[in-house]
Parts: sequence; structure tokens; C-alpha cells
Amino acid sequence: MNFDIQYYFKKLATATNVPIFIFSKSGKLISAYKPAPVPLFPHEILNKALSKFENESIILYTLNNTESFILLKLHKFNVILWNCHHTMQTSGFYKDVFPGIGTKKLINLSEAIFYSLTHKKANILYFTEPINLSTYKLTSSNLLAEQEQTFVHNSYLIEKKVFSAIKKADLKSFELNSILLLKSGATGKMACHDLRNKKDTIIAFITLATRAAIEGGLTPEKAYALSDDMCQKVEQMSTIHSVSTMTNQIGSLFIETLLRAQIQNDGDLLVYKVNRILKKNIYQSFSLSLIASQLHLSPSYLCTAYKKKTGKTISSINNDFKLDAARDLLIYSDTSIGEIANLLGFSSQTYFTQLFKHQFSTTPLKYRNAFHIAY
Repeated sequence: MNFDIQYYFKKLATATNVPIFIFSKSGKLISAYKPAPVPLFPHEILNKALSKFENESIILYTLNNTESFILLKLHKFNVILWNCHHTMQTSGFYKDVFPGIGTKKLINLSEAIFYSLTHKKANILYFTEPINLSTYKLTSSNLLAEQEQTFVHNSYLIEKKVFSAIKKADLKSFELNSILLLKSGATGKMACHDLRNKKDTIIAFITLATRAAIEGGLTPEKAYALSDDMCQKVEQMSTIHSVSTMTNQIGSLFIETLLRAQIQNDGDLLVYKVNRILKKNIYQSFSLSLIASQLHLSPSYLCTAYKKKTGKTISSINNDFKLDAARDLLIYSDTSIGEIANLLGFSSQTYFTQLFKHQFSTTPLKYRNAFHIAY
């Protein structure tokens, strides 16, 4: 069986979030696997390491307090595992500071790789040479060419989930998918100037978040007022440390504003509290007694009060929330329809299909075929 080393390192980079570069023995870059937009590894540093150490198979090269790399000298390739710190600054895009995995984890990872490929335990040579990476040209002279080969934009699928979470005022989902979005790639370059690029990226996020909040029930007047205020504040900034931190804060602010609006729209704190419990337990079987106990009310009083204020039963609203979640799973996942029904606590796939068709005038299968987004 042929061993596909490029496939091996590609999957490894994806799993560990460590930038990995494969070079031929002649020094030509064969592949660069980067889960974030890090620059290409400088040839000058690679050549310096190769010239210093001819016989050693694995070298830990410490560059400064935050960055280091492992050089794996294999039979046909030289492989670099880079503990890269300032990933977005050095790639010529906006500066977002994210720490690498740390030297200790990098060593453990390289030892595991070396053993899996050679079936031998590694003797690591430790070497430190203070190097200022800013003295090396870390960006491509041809932006399009570099993006074609090594640049990975954010996942469209995960981006949809981020703004869907804002629409639903689901803070937990927003925070989780924001992290996944960050790991999936970068937003790209919209301006040559670093600060301008950061501002444009944040303003683009505000625009999309505004639309999501309006779709979630925030009035256009409130949404646009919030959007205008944030855009003006962004424009007034003279420095921006981290784009991702700011977009997370902005998304959270939209969600908090939407939640407050939902309380006002519902006209009653009780309705809001019930709905939040239902959404929080979307993947659990419906239990009226559990909701009542959490609110310190009797089930009969709770049912009567809720229906009086909304015109609907708690059970029917719960089904609405679950069917909405089912739509997301049909669009954004490959989970089977039977598994979705089970995951959301429906008694059977048949019952789930009946409810779905009644709500959306189509079957789950037809809905998936029409709207599914594949990875």
C-alpha cells in the first residue's frame, strides 16, 4: 500500500491547527497546509537550519520567545511544523494575534509524527537562535498567486451558522461557530492599508449582523441605529488590536439587543423565560413539569398563563423551535432525516415528517434537496 504523505500532513494540519510545510530535498516548496492565513515559511531560515545540521533527523529551532519550528528530515522530504504566533500580521492581512500551540506540544507532536513515519524514536536536537522575523519577506509579491496556492478563506458554511445564531439570538451557538470560523481561514484582503483593512472587515461583519438581527425580529430602526453607531465608532479608532475579538463583541451586542427586544415583543417576562428554556433544551424531550419547576410554577398555571399571552400552547411553540432547528440540520449537515428526528426528540421519523410538512408545506427530504449546503 502506497503511503500518501501529503494527505497525511494535510489531515494533520487540519486536526492540530499547526501550519505544516513540505519541501523537496532541493528546497522547493511542495505543499503548504495552513488552517489560518500564516505566511509561507521563509526559505532563508530553512536553508540556514539545513546548513547547520546535516546529520540530525529532527531539530527544534527556537526563534524567539513566542515562535519556534520543528524540522523533520525525512527520506524524500523536509517538513516544517511552525509554532507561528502573529499569523495574520505577517501574512499581509490585518493583524490578529493568536498564540501557537506552544513548544512542548510541538515537540510531542513531532515525536509522534516521526515515530509513525519511521517506526523509530526521535532524538531531538534543541537549538536557539534569536531571529527577528520582520527582517524576512513573508508576503508574496503576487497576492492572487499566493491566495490560489496557500490562502484559505473562511468557510461559507460556518459563516452562515454564525449569522444564523445572531438571527436566533443564540449566544452559545454564536460563540462556538465564531471559533470554528476563525480556524477555518481568513476574511481576505479588502484594503492595502492594515488599519483600513481591519475597519472594512469589521464594518462588513456589522452589515451582515444587522441583517441577521432584523430577520430575527429586531426592528429595522433599532438595528440600523445600532449599526450606524458601531460603524462610526469603528471609523474613529486609530488602532485595532484584534478583529476577531471585536466581531465577537459586536455579535454578542446584537444578540443581547435582540433578546431585550424579544422580551418587549412578547410583552411578558414569563413568555420570554419559557421560550429561552425551550431553546436551551432544544435537543431534549419536552417536559412541561421540568419547565414549571424551573420557574417555580404549577404546570396548569403555566399552561394557562402562556396560552393566554401567546395564543399558543407551550408544546406547539416547542415544536416550532425544534422544526426550525431541523431546518438548520437539513441545510448545514449530512445528518440523516431519521437521526434528526431522534436528535430533536420526536417520537418517530413519521411524526417528524408530518409536522415538518404541515409547517413548511414540503417534506424534510425535498427541503434538503433544495437548500442543502455541502462542505
